[in-house]
Amino acid sequence: MKKFILIFFIGIFLKSFLYGDTLISKKYNKIISLSMAGDEMLFDLVDKERILALSGKTNNNEMGTILWDKLDNFNKIEDDLEKVIDLEPDLVIVADWMKKDIISQLEDANIKIYIYETPFSYEKQKEVMKKLAKVVEEEERATEIIKNMDERLKEIYKKIKDSKKSPPRVLEYSHYEGTNGLGSMFDSIIQKSGGINLATQIGIGRFSKISKEKVIEIDPDIILVPIWDSTATKDSSNFWEFLKNDKGFSELKAVKNNAIYSIPGKYIYVYSQYVIDGIEEVAESIYQFEN
Repeated sequence: MKKFILIFFIGIFLKSFLYGDTLISKKYNKIISLSMAGDEMLFDLVDKERILALSGKTNNNEMGTILWDKLDNFNKIEDDLEKVIDLEPDLVIVADWMKKDIISQLEDANIKIYIYETPFSYEKQKEVMKKLAKVVEEEERATEIIKNMDERLKEIYKKIKDSKKSPPRVLEYSHYEGTNGLGSMFDSIIQKSGGINLATQIGIGRFSKISKEKVIEIDPDIILVPIWDSTATKDSSNFWEFLKNDKGFSELKAVKNNAIYSIPGKYIYVYSQYVIDGIEEVAESIYQFEN
């Protein structure tokens, strides 16, 4: 019996030694993200046990994360800075757009923070991922994530080439006359999707408005209407009808050819590795690939 017990404990020791808690070898094991993109990057980069809490931006928010209900089992910060401090994280991931007073309060609480630069292109996103991976000691995973992104992008390019279609002239146009052009991530998404972003072509920047008169003037081949949530779906449906029935828009190529497509709003402002999902979504919309 004593021999059995000895063997049992030796077995436990060897298992702990050989396979043990992988977190022990990592510098940061109680990580909190305060942004939606940070949530998405951490989710794929680190073991779930290393995530102490996430920002809380779920599908109930109009800027809902691509991960949707996959984040439901995590602690949610929901802009509660006191909760962040109480949880005693060893690392907090924040975006460069975060308010300075939030960063100052975290620093005053002697909490280690890492500020990532918001990427506005596919290439920049890969750089951000690599840098964050280095901080959390997961460079190998980042390499695999980026490899997957690039392979999927190559597949999109192949589909575009096989379609033998000319690059379509595309305009993102929301029901509040919003669009994204030069310097926006969505501009990068349209370019990588093989389209021509008309907002960029006429010098409009990101998070901008475009007048009805200008839309008529540039006459897009395709109009992408972003849908944010269940409430906005109705608004967007009404907007499609407005575009199709408004006499001023009746001669638009996009209207005449019934080339007005919805695009999930989460892809308009995606700043994580899931930008490749947005590229796939837009490419499918603007090229209407044959399966």
